Amino acid sequence: DAVDSGEWVEFDVTAAIDGNGLFSFGLDTSSSNSVLYSAKEGANPPQLSIISTNDGGSSGGNNGDGSGNGSGDSGGDGGSGDSGGDSPANQPPTVDAGADQSVVISNMIDLVGTALDDGLPNPLAFTWTRESGPGSVNFGNDGALQTTARFSAVGAYVLRLTVNDGQFTVYDELTVTVTEANASSGSARTFLSVADAMVKSSSPTRNYGDADTIRLRDTEPVYKSYIQFNVTDINEPVQNARLRLYVTDASDVGGAVYAVSNNGSNGAPWLESEITWENAPLVSGSPLSVLGEVNSDVWVEFDVTAAIAGNGLYSFGLETTSSNSVLYSAKESGQPPLLVINADATAAQVLTANAQPSSDLDEELLDEMLRQELDRSGGSIWFYLPIAETAEK
Repeated sequence: DAVDSGEWVEFDVTAAIDGNGLFSFGLDTSSSNSVLYSAKEGANPPQLSIISTNDGGSSGGNNGDGSGNGSGDSGGDGGSGDSGGDSPANQPPTVDAGADQSVVISNMIDLVGTALDDGLPNPLAFTWTRESGPGSVNFGNDGALQTTARFSAVGAYVLRLTVNDGQFTVYDELTVTVTEANASSGSARTFLSVADAMVKSSSPTRNYGDADTIRLRDTEPVYKSYIQFNVTDINEPVQNARLRLYVTDASDVGGAVYAVSNNGSNGAPWLESEITWENAPLVSGSPLSVLGEVNSDVWVEFDVTAAIAGNGLYSFGLETTSSNSVLYSAKESGQPPLLVINADATAAQVLTANAQPSSDLDEELLDEMLRQELDRSGGSIWFYLPIAETAEK
Protein backbone atom coordinates (compact mmCIF):
# COMPACT_ATOMS: atom_id res chain seq x y z
CA ASP A 1 0.00 0.00 0.00
CA ALA A 2 1.04 3.62 -0.48
CA VAL A 3 2.61 5.40 2.49
CA ASP A 4 2.99 9.15 2.99
CA SER A 5 5.83 11.09 4.57
CA GLY A 6 5.50 12.43 8.10
CA GLU A 7 3.15 9.66 9.29
CA TRP A 8 3.39 6.53 11.45
CA VAL A 9 2.56 3.20 9.76
CA GLU A 10 2.10 -0.25 11.27
CA PHE A 11 3.05 -3.81 10.29
CA ASP A 12 1.21 -6.68 11.99
CA VAL A 13 3.90 -8.98 13.46
CA THR A 14 1.70 -10.88 15.90
CA ALA A 15 2.63 -14.25 14.41
CA ALA A 16 6.31 -13.70 15.23
CA ILE A 17 5.96 -12.79 18.93
CA ASP A 18 5.41 -15.64 21.40
CA GLY A 19 6.71 -14.10 24.63
CA ASN A 20 9.92 -12.64 25.99
CA GLY A 21 13.06 -12.79 23.87
CA LEU A 22 15.11 -11.14 21.17
CA PHE A 23 13.26 -10.71 17.87
CA SER A 24 14.66 -9.50 14.54
CA PHE A 25 12.75 -8.33 11.47
CA GLY A 26 13.83 -7.78 7.87
CA LEU A 27 12.10 -5.40 5.48
CA ASP A 28 12.15 -5.13 1.68
CA THR A 29 9.94 -3.72 -1.05
CA SER A 30 8.75 -4.56 -4.54
CA SER A 31 8.84 -0.92 -5.68
CA SER A 32 11.58 0.98 -7.53
CA ASN A 33 10.60 4.06 -5.51
CA SER A 34 12.52 4.16 -2.23
CA VAL A 35 10.70 4.36 1.07
CA LEU A 36 12.57 5.64 4.13
CA TYR A 37 11.68 5.11 7.79
CA SER A 38 13.20 6.75 10.84
CA ALA A 39 15.85 4.66 12.61
CA LYS A 40 16.47 4.56 16.36
CA GLU A 41 18.90 7.44 15.88
CA GLY A 42 16.07 9.63 14.61
CA ALA A 43 13.42 11.55 16.51
CA ASN A 44 10.83 8.82 15.78
CA PRO A 45 12.54 5.44 16.37
CA PRO A 46 10.89 2.11 15.42
CA GLN A 47 8.51 0.82 18.07
CA LEU A 48 7.17 -2.65 18.88
CA SER A 49 3.79 -2.37 20.58
CA ILE A 50 2.55 -5.53 22.34
CA ILE A 51 -0.90 -5.91 23.88
CA SER A 52 -1.20 -8.94 26.17
CA THR A 53 -3.69 -10.37 28.66
CA ASN A 54 -2.81 -11.21 32.28
CA ASP A 55 -4.26 -14.58 33.28
CA GLY A 56 -2.39 -14.76 36.58
CA GLY A 57 -2.28 -12.83 39.86
CA SER A 58 -2.73 -9.11 40.01
CA SER A 59 0.95 -8.36 40.48
CA GLY A 60 2.66 -11.32 38.88
CA GLY A 61 4.36 -11.60 35.50
CA ASN A 62 2.83 -11.67 32.05
CA ASN A 63 1.97 -15.34 32.41
CA GLY A 64 2.27 -15.36 36.21
CA ASP A 65 -0.05 -16.67 38.85
CA GLY A 66 0.54 -14.06 41.53
CA SER A 67 3.35 -16.06 43.08
CA GLY A 68 6.16 -14.20 41.41
CA ASN A 69 6.86 -16.95 38.87
CA GLY A 70 5.78 -14.97 35.83
CA SER A 71 7.98 -13.32 33.23
CA GLY A 72 7.13 -9.66 33.91
CA ASP A 73 4.61 -7.53 32.05
CA SER A 74 5.54 -3.90 32.69
CA GLY A 75 7.52 -3.19 29.49
CA GLY A 76 11.06 -1.87 29.36
CA ASP A 77 13.60 -4.69 29.34
CA GLY A 78 11.24 -7.24 30.84
CA GLY A 79 11.39 -8.59 34.41
CA SER A 80 11.97 -11.74 36.36
CA GLY A 81 8.54 -11.90 37.96
CA ASP A 82 9.97 -11.36 41.43
CA SER A 83 7.23 -8.92 42.28
CA GLY A 84 4.49 -11.50 42.75
CA GLY A 85 2.50 -12.18 45.88
CA ASP A 86 2.14 -9.29 48.31
CA SER A 87 5.34 -7.52 47.18
CA PRO A 88 4.83 -4.20 45.38
CA ALA A 89 5.31 -4.31 41.62
CA ASN A 90 8.28 -2.37 40.26
CA GLN A 91 7.27 0.65 38.22
CA PRO A 92 9.40 2.22 35.45
CA PRO A 93 11.29 5.36 36.46
CA THR A 94 10.55 8.73 34.87
CA VAL A 95 13.28 11.00 33.50
CA ASP A 96 13.60 14.57 32.20
CA ALA A 97 16.81 15.63 30.43
CA GLY A 98 15.96 19.32 30.80
CA ALA A 99 15.10 22.11 28.39
CA ASP A 100 16.80 22.67 25.03
CA GLN A 101 19.81 24.98 25.23
CA SER A 102 22.04 27.25 23.13
CA VAL A 103 25.71 27.91 23.82
CA VAL A 104 28.76 29.54 22.25
CA ILE A 105 31.26 26.88 21.25
CA SER A 106 33.94 28.01 23.71
CA ASN A 107 31.56 27.82 26.67
CA MET A 108 30.30 24.95 28.82
CA ILE A 109 26.67 24.11 29.59
CA ASP A 110 25.11 22.68 32.72
CA LEU A 111 23.01 19.56 32.22
CA VAL A 112 20.34 19.38 34.90
CA GLY A 113 18.53 16.08 34.57
CA THR A 114 15.81 14.87 36.94
CA ALA A 115 14.50 11.36 37.60
CA LEU A 116 11.89 9.74 39.84
CA ASP A 117 11.69 6.08 40.83
CA ASP A 118 10.15 3.76 43.41
CA GLY A 119 13.56 2.40 44.44
CA LEU A 120 12.90 -1.08 43.03
CA PRO A 121 14.67 -3.30 42.34
CA ASN A 122 17.97 -1.33 42.39
CA PRO A 123 19.14 2.27 42.76
CA LEU A 124 18.98 4.23 39.52
CA ALA A 125 21.95 4.29 37.15
CA PHE A 126 22.38 7.31 34.85
CA THR A 127 24.14 7.69 31.50
CA TRP A 128 24.55 10.79 29.29
CA THR A 129 25.30 10.12 25.61
CA ARG A 130 25.60 12.07 22.37
CA GLU A 131 22.97 10.72 19.98
CA SER A 132 23.77 13.04 17.06
CA GLY A 133 25.71 16.15 16.17
CA PRO A 134 28.55 17.43 13.96
CA GLY A 135 31.29 16.99 16.57
CA SER A 136 32.20 15.31 19.84
CA VAL A 137 30.83 16.04 23.32
CA ASN A 138 32.94 16.06 26.48
CA PHE A 139 30.78 15.33 29.54
CA GLY A 140 32.05 16.30 32.98
CA ASN A 141 30.67 13.00 34.33
CA ASP A 142 28.51 10.99 31.95
CA GLY A 143 27.29 8.84 34.84
CA ALA A 144 25.87 11.71 36.91
CA LEU A 145 22.31 12.99 36.76
CA GLN A 146 23.56 16.57 36.77
CA THR A 147 26.81 17.36 34.97
CA THR A 148 28.42 19.62 32.35
CA ALA A 149 29.19 19.36 28.63
CA ARG A 150 31.49 21.01 26.09
CA PHE A 151 31.30 20.72 22.30
CA SER A 152 33.98 20.46 19.61
CA ALA A 153 32.09 21.92 16.63
CA VAL A 154 29.30 24.32 15.73
CA GLY A 155 25.88 22.83 15.02
CA ALA A 156 22.92 21.07 16.62
CA TYR A 157 23.43 18.17 19.03
CA VAL A 158 20.95 15.73 20.54
CA LEU A 159 21.96 14.57 24.03
CA ARG A 160 20.25 11.63 25.72
CA LEU A 161 19.88 10.94 29.43
CA THR A 162 19.23 7.23 30.01
CA VAL A 163 18.02 5.88 33.36
CA ASN A 164 17.99 2.21 34.42
CA ASP A 165 16.62 0.72 37.65
CA GLY A 166 17.86 -2.81 36.99
CA GLN A 167 14.67 -3.83 35.21
CA PHE A 168 13.45 -0.90 33.14
CA THR A 169 15.40 1.47 30.91
CA VAL A 170 13.93 4.85 29.95
CA TYR A 171 15.43 7.98 28.42
CA ASP A 172 14.78 11.59 27.51
CA GLU A 173 16.58 13.89 25.06
CA LEU A 174 17.36 17.57 24.62
CA THR A 175 18.80 19.57 21.73
CA VAL A 176 21.81 21.85 22.21
CA THR A 177 22.57 24.45 19.53
CA VAL A 178 26.25 25.40 19.48
CA THR A 179 27.18 28.67 17.76
CA GLU A 180 30.33 30.65 17.09
CA ALA A 181 31.12 33.88 18.92
CA ASN A 182 29.00 36.96 18.19
CA ALA A 183 29.37 38.25 14.67
CA SER A 184 30.08 41.77 15.94
CA SER A 185 33.45 40.52 17.18
CA GLY A 186 34.39 39.33 13.72
CA SER A 187 33.27 35.69 13.91
CA ALA A 188 30.52 33.47 12.57
CA ARG A 189 26.89 33.32 13.60
CA THR A 190 24.81 30.18 13.19
CA PHE A 191 21.03 30.37 12.79
CA LEU A 192 18.55 27.49 12.96
CA SER A 193 15.73 27.40 10.45
CA VAL A 194 12.49 28.93 11.72
CA ALA A 195 10.42 27.09 9.11
CA ASP A 196 10.99 24.28 6.60
CA ALA A 197 8.77 21.98 4.59
CA MET A 198 8.65 19.93 1.42
CA VAL A 199 5.84 20.12 -1.13
CA LYS A 200 4.61 17.35 -3.44
CA SER A 201 3.15 17.72 -6.94
CA SER A 202 0.73 14.79 -6.61
CA SER A 203 -0.69 16.20 -3.35
CA PRO A 204 -0.98 19.89 -4.27
CA THR A 205 -3.02 20.92 -1.22
CA ARG A 206 -1.34 18.78 1.42
CA ASN A 207 1.03 20.28 3.98
CA TYR A 208 4.15 18.38 5.13
CA GLY A 209 5.42 20.97 7.59
CA ASP A 210 5.59 18.53 10.52
CA ALA A 211 7.83 16.00 8.72
CA ASP A 212 11.36 15.53 10.07
CA THR A 213 12.86 15.47 6.55
CA ILE A 214 12.67 17.62 3.44
CA ARG A 215 12.89 16.01 0.00
CA LEU A 216 13.89 16.82 -3.58
CA ARG A 217 12.97 14.82 -6.71
CA ASP A 218 12.45 15.73 -10.37
CA THR A 219 10.14 12.91 -11.55
CA GLU A 220 6.49 12.46 -10.67
CA PRO A 221 5.62 12.97 -8.01
CA VAL A 222 8.00 15.95 -7.94
CA TYR A 223 9.26 17.16 -4.56
CA LYS A 224 10.59 20.63 -3.76
CA SER A 225 11.47 22.07 -0.38
CA TYR A 226 11.54 25.45 1.34
CA ILE A 227 13.57 26.76 4.28
CA GLN A 228 13.35 30.06 6.12
CA PHE A 229 15.77 31.80 8.52
CA ASN A 230 15.45 34.90 10.69
CA VAL A 231 18.85 36.65 10.72
CA THR A 232 19.46 39.02 13.64
CA ASP A 233 22.33 40.86 15.35
CA ILE A 234 24.55 41.02 12.27
CA ASN A 235 26.22 44.38 12.71
CA GLU A 236 29.12 44.05 10.26
CA PRO A 237 29.42 43.41 6.50
CA VAL A 238 28.58 39.84 5.52
CA GLN A 239 31.63 38.05 4.11
CA ASN A 240 30.00 34.72 3.30
CA ALA A 241 26.91 32.71 4.13
CA ARG A 242 26.44 28.95 3.93
CA LEU A 243 23.31 26.84 4.10
CA ARG A 244 24.20 23.61 5.91
CA LEU A 245 21.98 20.54 5.49
CA TYR A 246 22.30 17.01 6.89
CA VAL A 247 21.81 14.25 4.31
CA THR A 248 19.59 11.34 5.38
CA ASP A 249 19.24 9.71 1.95
CA ALA A 250 22.00 9.93 -0.67
CA SER A 251 21.58 10.92 -4.31
CA ASP A 252 23.63 11.52 -7.44
CA VAL A 253 22.52 15.18 -7.25
CA GLY A 254 22.31 17.19 -4.03
CA GLY A 255 20.08 19.80 -5.63
CA ALA A 256 20.08 23.54 -6.23
CA VAL A 257 19.16 26.35 -3.84
CA TYR A 258 17.39 29.55 -4.88
CA ALA A 259 16.48 32.76 -3.10
CA VAL A 260 12.68 32.91 -3.03
CA SER A 261 10.04 35.27 -1.70
CA ASN A 262 8.90 35.22 1.91
CA ASN A 263 5.39 35.24 0.43
CA GLY A 264 3.69 32.32 -1.23
CA SER A 265 2.10 32.35 -4.68
CA ASN A 266 -1.11 33.55 -3.01
CA GLY A 267 0.64 36.74 -1.82
CA ALA A 268 0.51 35.83 1.87
CA PRO A 269 3.60 35.01 3.97
CA TRP A 270 4.31 31.29 3.66
CA LEU A 271 4.05 29.34 6.90
CA GLU A 272 5.48 25.94 7.74
CA SER A 273 2.06 24.71 8.82
CA GLU A 274 0.30 25.91 5.65
CA ILE A 275 2.70 25.72 2.69
CA THR A 276 1.67 23.34 -0.10
CA TRP A 277 2.61 22.70 -3.71
CA GLU A 278 -0.30 24.92 -4.72
CA ASN A 279 0.60 28.02 -2.66
CA ALA A 280 4.40 27.73 -2.36
CA PRO A 281 6.70 30.58 -3.49
CA LEU A 282 7.86 30.43 -7.10
CA VAL A 283 11.31 28.93 -7.64
CA SER A 284 12.89 30.68 -10.64
CA GLY A 285 15.99 32.43 -11.95
CA SER A 286 19.56 31.31 -11.42
CA PRO A 287 20.44 29.11 -8.45
CA LEU A 288 22.65 30.46 -5.69
CA SER A 289 24.50 27.16 -5.49
CA VAL A 290 24.31 23.63 -6.91
CA LEU A 291 25.58 20.37 -5.41
CA GLY A 292 26.52 17.18 -7.21
CA GLU A 293 26.56 13.75 -5.59
CA VAL A 294 25.91 13.67 -1.84
CA ASN A 295 26.32 10.78 0.60
CA SER A 296 24.13 9.81 3.54
CA ASP A 297 24.84 10.84 7.13
CA VAL A 298 27.04 13.84 6.30
CA TRP A 299 26.63 17.62 6.40
CA VAL A 300 26.76 19.44 3.06
CA GLU A 301 26.91 23.16 2.31
CA PHE A 302 25.34 25.49 -0.25
CA ASP A 303 26.91 28.91 -0.78
CA VAL A 304 24.12 31.48 -0.32
CA THR A 305 26.30 34.56 0.19
CA ALA A 306 24.67 36.42 -2.69
CA ALA A 307 21.29 36.31 -0.96
CA ILE A 308 22.28 37.61 2.48
CA ALA A 309 22.58 41.38 2.87
CA GLY A 310 22.28 41.62 6.65
CA ASN A 311 19.50 41.22 9.18
CA GLY A 312 16.11 40.06 7.98
CA LEU A 313 13.89 37.14 7.07
CA TYR A 314 15.28 34.97 4.25
CA SER A 315 13.59 32.14 2.36
CA PHE A 316 15.21 29.54 0.14
CA GLY A 317 13.72 27.10 -2.34
CA LEU A 318 15.42 23.83 -3.25
CA GLU A 319 14.90 21.57 -6.23
CA THR A 320 16.83 18.91 -8.13
CA THR A 321 17.36 17.65 -11.67
CA SER A 322 17.58 14.01 -10.57
CA SER A 323 14.94 11.29 -10.47
CA ASN A 324 16.77 9.87 -7.43
CA SER A 325 15.39 11.53 -4.32
CA VAL A 326 17.68 13.31 -1.89
CA LEU A 327 16.45 13.79 1.67
CA TYR A 328 17.73 16.28 4.23
CA SER A 329 16.92 16.60 7.92
CA ALA A 330 14.29 19.19 8.81
CA LYS A 331 14.16 21.32 11.95
CA GLU A 332 12.00 18.68 13.65
CA SER A 333 15.01 16.32 13.62
CA GLY A 334 18.24 16.30 15.59
CA GLN A 335 20.12 17.91 12.68
CA PRO A 336 18.09 20.98 11.66
CA PRO A 337 19.06 23.18 8.68
CA LEU A 338 21.66 25.79 9.63
CA LEU A 339 22.59 29.15 8.15
CA VAL A 340 26.20 30.05 8.99
CA ILE A 341 27.09 33.70 8.38
CA ASN A 342 30.60 35.13 8.62
CA ALA A 343 30.65 38.86 9.23
CA ASP A 344 33.92 40.68 9.86
CA ALA A 345 34.39 44.10 11.41
CA THR A 346 37.76 44.45 9.65
CA ALA A 347 36.17 43.87 6.28
CA ALA A 348 34.85 47.41 5.92
CA GLN A 349 37.68 49.91 6.33
CA VAL A 350 37.01 53.59 5.63
CA LEU A 351 39.90 55.45 3.99
CA THR A 352 39.69 59.24 4.00
CA ALA A 353 41.68 60.82 1.19
CA ASN A 354 42.59 64.46 1.76
CA ALA A 355 41.86 65.33 -1.82
CA GLN A 356 41.19 68.89 -2.84
CA PRO A 357 38.38 69.62 -5.27
CA SER A 358 39.81 69.23 -8.73
CA SER A 359 38.66 68.33 -12.17
CA ASP A 360 41.97 66.54 -12.75
CA LEU A 361 41.83 63.65 -10.25
CA ASP A 362 45.14 61.79 -9.94
CA GLU A 363 43.93 58.26 -10.75
CA GLU A 364 47.39 56.71 -10.36
CA LEU A 365 47.66 58.11 -6.83
CA LEU A 366 44.26 56.72 -5.90
CA ASP A 367 45.11 53.33 -7.40
CA GLU A 368 48.27 53.14 -5.30
CA MET A 369 46.43 54.21 -2.13
CA LEU A 370 43.78 51.59 -2.80
CA ARG A 371 46.35 48.85 -3.38
CA GLN A 372 48.22 49.66 -0.17
CA GLU A 373 45.05 49.80 1.91
CA LEU A 374 43.78 46.49 0.52
CA ASP A 375 47.11 44.88 1.33
CA ARG A 376 46.89 46.22 4.86
CA SER A 377 43.28 45.40 5.67
CA GLY A 378 42.47 42.44 3.46
CA GLY A 379 38.96 43.86 3.18
CA SER A 380 36.78 46.30 1.27
CA ILE A 381 37.64 50.01 0.93
CA TRP A 382 35.30 52.96 0.68
CA PHE A 383 36.59 56.32 -0.65
CA TYR A 384 34.73 59.48 0.27
CA LEU A 385 35.74 62.30 -2.10
CA PRO A 386 34.49 65.89 -2.03
CA ILE A 387 32.45 67.09 -4.96
CA ALA A 388 33.97 70.10 -6.69
CA GLU A 389 30.89 71.03 -8.64
CA THR A 390 27.74 69.54 -10.00
CA ALA A 391 27.15 69.00 -13.66
CA GLU A 392 23.93 69.77 -15.44
CA LYS A 393 22.15 66.95 -17.15
